Amino acid sequence: MLHFARATSQVKTIGNPFIINYERETYQASTQNWAIAQSSKGIMYFGNNLGILEFNGAHWKIIEITNNSIVRSLLSASDGHIYVGAFNEFGYLESDSTGNLYYQSLVDLLPPEAKEFSDIWRIFEFNGQIMFQAYEGIFLYNREIQSIEIINPFGQFGFAFTDGKDVFINDSEIGLLQLTGGHLRQVQGGGVCRDMEIWSLLPYRDGQMLL
Repeated sequence: MLHFARATSQVKTIGNPFIINYERETYQASTQNWAIAQSSKGIMYFGNNLGILEFNGAHWKIIEITNNSIVRSLLSASDGHIYVGAFNEFGYLESDSTGNLYYQSLVDLLPPEAKEFSDIWRIFEFNGQIMFQAYEGIFLYNREIQSIEIINPFGQFGFAFTDGKDVFINDSEIGLLQLTGGHLRQVQGGGVCRDMEIWSLLPYRDGQMLL
């Protein structure tokens, strides 16, 4: 003889992290988000296909950038600004007289021949400057004198990485390079990395790094 009983189970939640998933219908933008940064005030920012998403924990809004391109990279810097990298565009968020944020482009600081580039994939704070990295070049923004120094690749740059002190970047013709003091030099043995795509560079041990 079979006996049937109705039973219920309880999902274990003790010890699990508290996670809320937000769907695109909630934040009203694209499904793709490429970067994330948190301001000194605790506000969250996301690099989205449609611009910069701002979330204060209760409300979402989108901040459009100058050319309405995809925002690939963000950096919350020590000066309190959120720096932004997109296709053929980079800049930062500034507040108006009412405290609302808007996008301020820095591309006008570039000479005409340097204003055509692709995506800004990485943004770092480096030697007191803000570094924006595209495949076509490195743009070093000096906040004190409002100028941009351009470092061109020998071939084409790959992604840039930092260990918190120096910046490393691969070049299609030279190999793995290290940026120190505003100059690029080849890492010892870095020539083997030419024509490679480096997707991650991590600290290892005794000053070594894993690629």
